[in-house]
Amino acid sequence: MKKLLYIGTMSILLLTACGIEKAEIIDKAQEELDKVKEREAEKAKKEAEKEAKQKAKEEKKKAKEEEKKEKQEAKEVEKEAKQRAKEEEKKAKEEEKKAKLEAKEAEKEEKKKTKEEAKLKEEHTGKEKEVQEKPQVIESKPKENKSKTAIDTSVFEYANSVQITDAIDLNNHVTLIINMKEATKPGLAMQHVVNQTYDFIQQVDVKGAKTIGINIKQGANKIAQFTVFKDKFVPNDDEPMSDAVIAASDIEFMTDEVKVFGKTTDSW
Repeated sequence: MKKLLYIGTMSILLLTACGIEKAEIIDKAQEELDKVKEREAEKAKKEAEKEAKQKAKEEKKKAKEEEKKEKQEAKEVEKEAKQRAKEEEKKAKEEEKKAKLEAKEAEKEEKKKTKEEAKLKEEHTGKEKEVQEKPQVIESKPKENKSKTAIDTSVFEYANSVQITDAIDLNNHVTLIINMKEATKPGLAMQHVVNQTYDFIQQVDVKGAKTIGINIKQGANKIAQFTVFKDKFVPNDDEPMSDAVIAASDIEFMTDEVKVFGKTTDSW
């Protein structure tokens, strides 16, 4: 009986010891498992951080590339704008130069024509003098009442037509409506008229006029209007003819194109 009790007690002790050891093994295994999970979690965290950093780096690089591209495009636009401005400036200078040359040529032509006319008048006057000096037998005839002599407008050779209103006897004024060729540029048309006015206002047939009104048209469009005050007019063959005319005039109207031409050529 004692022997059986001893065996039972020992069995109980062995089973108890086995249970304790097994629990310790389980706890240790669980601890190792927890450590593995922590390491995996840490590893996953580091990989996520690394991936986030890489992504941020790539986005930063992409942003820099886009910024660089935008700057390059802005430079190209600026370069094109500067090039266009340069070309426009060059074109404007060429047009200004051309306008000045045209004005000079027109003035040169006017002066040449004036000299030729003066020479012809001088030759004509000389011939008349010779005729007057020759003895002539003239029959006496009753004097006829001659009508008023028409004012000569032939100096305006570039005009299609010239309409004139002679009011010298009424208010010492003459009005001209000069219709210029439409193919001529408005600024140059004005230049021609101003230059030819230089000779017109010195004609004997407008001697009694104190003011001369000039209206310039091209077709149905008026391009300029000015009034010359003869008492202010001072002829000077050493200077551009237009300078003397403009100095003695009040300009009442000009189109924008005519204004630009005058500013470019420094004529008015």
